[in-house]
Amino acid sequence: MKILLMLSCLFFFSACSSPEKKEQQPEKVITDFLNWYKDNMHSLGKIELVNNSNNATYDSTKFYAVNFDSTEKYLTAFKNSGFVSDKYIDQWRQYFKRCDDQFKKNPQNDGPATGFEFDFVMWSQDYEDDLNNLAKINFSDKEIKTDQCIVNVIFSSGMKIKYWLTLESGKWLIDDIQNKAN
Repeated sequence: MKILLMLSCLFFFSACSSPEKKEQQPEKVITDFLNWYKDNMHSLGKIELVNNSNNATYDSTKFYAVNFDSTEKYLTAFKNSGFVSDKYIDQWRQYFKRCDDQFKKNPQNDGPATGFEFDFVMWSQDYEDDLNNLAKINFSDKEIKTDQCIVNVIFSSGMKIKYWLTLESGKWLIDDIQNKAN
């Protein structure tokens, strides 16, 4: 009985004195997410989100259209990363629907597909150096309100991106990412 009591006390005190908090800090979640993205961006980039936009399958007689089977595959990869919320996924589903509606209103088959001419995580066309220098990112203007957080991230190139996160079941999840200039 004494041994059980001693082991219980030891476990209790080691848990209480642990320097780690129950949940990860939002900055660590953002950094881990960006590392996940850096490791997966090439495979994600192979997913053809817009029909007829791939040079290998391009047909000048056809117009662009959102490939919803592919967008679901793309969004599933993000959801399975464990870093984004359902809100993040739903916002992108709505975005892809709006883009498809625009393709129907304004048929396009030349040049970059409108709405798809930038990276959806980095909000830029030129971002690889920033992803390769994640150790140099700075966090500024963090606002935490109970279970919601906004964090501004400044990359080594000077690019600024804002992240909105929500605390769900003790874990911060990304709800939205926007270019800070927007």
